[in-house]
Parts: sequence; C-alpha cells; structure tokens
Amino acid sequence: LFNLPLFNPYFFPKHDSMHVFTLFYHFYNEFFFNNHIAQWSPYEVYGLPSHFNQLLLSPLSYLTMLFGKLLRIEDVHFLFKLSILLEQFVFLGGLYRLARVLFPRRSVIFFVCLTGCLTGMWFYQIFFNFRIYYLFPIITWSLIIFFKSKNNKYLWLTLFLGLASFLGNPQYFAGFWLFVFTCIFIILCINDYKIFPNFQPKDRPWILPSLFGVLFIGYYFYIKGLSQHLFFVNIGRESDGSVPLQWFLWYGQNPHLVDLVRSFIFADPYYLPVGSLRDVTTH
Repeated sequence: LFNLPLFNPYFFPKHDSMHVFTLFYHFYNEFFFNNHIAQWSPYEVYGLPSHFNQLLLSPLSYLTMLFGKLLRIEDVHFLFKLSILLEQFVFLGGLYRLARVLFPRRSVIFFVCLTGCLTGMWFYQIFFNFRIYYLFPIITWSLIIFFKSKNNKYLWLTLFLGLASFLGNPQYFAGFWLFVFTCIFIILCINDYKIFPNFQPKDRPWILPSLFGVLFIGYYFYIKGLSQHLFFVNIGRESDGSVPLQWFLWYGQNPHLVDLVRSFIFADPYYLPVGSLRDVTTH
C-alpha cells in the first residue's frame, strides 16, 4: 500500500536509485530485443564492459526481467518498480519470521514489521536506504533456526542468501556484512558450542555444499576478473586500482561537524546531487 503512489507512471526515482533504473533499462532492453545480457555499455561509464553494472542488479531484478520477457512486457518502468516491490516483500517476510523468533507478543511483531515497512526510502538511495539490509532479517532468522533445529539445510540457506545479498549492492558492502554475520555466528556458537559434534547430515549431504562451492568460486573469479585489462587513471587512484590513505581520508574535504550531524538527522546527504562534497563525505 505504501508503494502504490510510487507506481504512478510519472514518478521516477532519483540519485543512485535512478542510476540503478537506467541499468535495469539497459539490460532489459538488450535481453528483450536481442535475447542476451548486455556485455558492453558504449554510451555510459566511458564505454566500459558491463560487468561492474551487472552486479548492481539484484537476483529479483533478473527474475523480473525474465518474467517481463516471457510475458512480452515493454513497460520497463513498471517492471523495475515491481522488482523493488518483490524485494520489499522479501524484507517484510524475513522481518516477520525473525520477529516471531525474538518476540513472543503479536503486538510487538506487528509494530516491528510496520516500522520496517515505513523505514526504507528506496526511491532516492536504494543502496544505503534499502538493499544494504533487505536480506539481513531472513539471513539472521535462518542462522538462528539452524542452531535451534540442528538442521543443516538452514545453514546452507544462510550461506546462499548471504551470497545473494552481494548482488544488487556495491561490492564493498560484502566485507561489512561478512564481519557482522561472523560476530553473530560466534555468539550463537558460544551459546550452543556442542552443535557441530552432534550435527548429523541428512541424505545426500554433498549436494548443497557442492552447489554453494560452485557458485562461490564462480562469484570469486567473476569479481577477480572485473578489472582485468582496465587501467584506472582518475585523480587520486593509482594505476593498479589502489587509493592512497590520505587521498581517501580527504577526498570529500572536511565539512563542519554540525553540518554533517544535521545531514544525518534529516537524511540530507541522500538528496544531494551525485558527487557533491558532502554526498561523497557521508558515503
């Protein structure tokens, strides 16, 4: 219901969300008319290969593209918003399941889910305002249920969802979430340190580990090969892609502390023009 006004055909996202929409438009057009995923972006990002941009579309983005292709839907604007709506359903479903595990009262569960629905303002900054956390509830729920049920399928579900969360986001999010879920895993292990000696695999225990291993290795080599044959020559970046520490610390200059705090309180940086100094500093 909160998204109904956003399905107005005259409403367009802004900021990074607009960037993601243009990528969705680019890839869907190529898939719709030429039956393959675009490998090159000749009219944007300096004509680089499209491999970087492929990672900025979520699994549900690709699923929605397939749905649109099968039904011959030409309204890309509608399909993009539909993909975001599906991601919000995943977020809400995960939040509901996690809340049921953590809270016994239905009123608290309802309040948590309502608060979650009112929190994500994806139409300006889809990465930091939504996608960075939309799979967090379902991953956390799956990890907790693994320790409660001693069923290995929930452990592998956690790993598969964690890998899926890397898609649709800037890849530097991966290190942050790896640290967070490692801490959660260690805490749960401390509370139930006997889980692994008593862990009995089910029938055909090799299927899920093998599938995850293939996907993870494929993802690793895909990431590793992104910058091959590319030279980074923009200001402040070395030719090997590295950034000196001092340049990283001062790239967004040094804004006044009061202005920075005010920008966080009123969500101001997510409404600033892309690349402005305060926008870069806050990010």
